[in-house]
Amino acid sequence: MLADGAMKPKILLTCALLAFFLGLGLLIASWNGNSSVTAAWPIRSSEVKLTGSANGWRAMAGIASLLLSPILLLWGLISVATGGLRRPRREELPEPVPQSGSEVKRESTPL
Repeated sequence: MLADGAMKPKILLTCALLAFFLGLGLLIASWNGNSSVTAAWPIRSSEVKLTGSANGWRAMAGIASLLLSPILLLWGLISVATGGLRRPRREELPEPVPQSGSEVKRESTPL
């Protein structure tokens, strides 16, 4: 299904971040209601109030995207932990064989 066994962790982590912000943006765009923030001292007197709802396709797409983002995040972190960022070892190139001047000239001239 996947080439080389797994997707690259960078792509998975980037997709998780994009899915999170897409879901948050879709929910904010379809929000109907009020919100308020009150900051006070001492901190325990502070409050955040959100009253309202989100409806329609944006709300469902936002929830689906928010649920997808932790799945992608965990998949990316597991991929990193199991060595997904390691590059495969490349074999060293063999030493070039020295050639005489006439052979080099012959190879470099176009046919």
